[in-house]
Amino acid sequence: MTWGRLLQDLAMGALMVLVGIVWTYATWRRWRVVDPPESWWWFDSQAMMKKLFGHPIAFRLSYLTGGAGITIGAFIVILRLVTLCQKLGYCSDTSQ
Repeated sequence: MTWGRLLQDLAMGALMVLVGIVWTYATWRRWRVVDPPESWWWFDSQAMMKKLFGHPIAFRLSYLTGGAGITIGAFIVILRLVTLCQKLGYCSDTSQ
């Protein structure tokens, strides 16, 4: 893996964690992006979910989406940090 790809993966993983945190916070604070009016159902997926399945299901899905972003992003960051540690020679590579 090249250095550029490694750093790109680290940045994207960190961005995923950040977006997941912001999305979870937005759900908790009920920002308009997460809690749009039902009249927006024809162009907003959150409003469509609220209209089809109800308010509680839409919010649970928003929390699930934010949590998934945090989890997947953290997993990517941890894997790439281990790779970086091995590349720099600070960690032993047990596969060889």
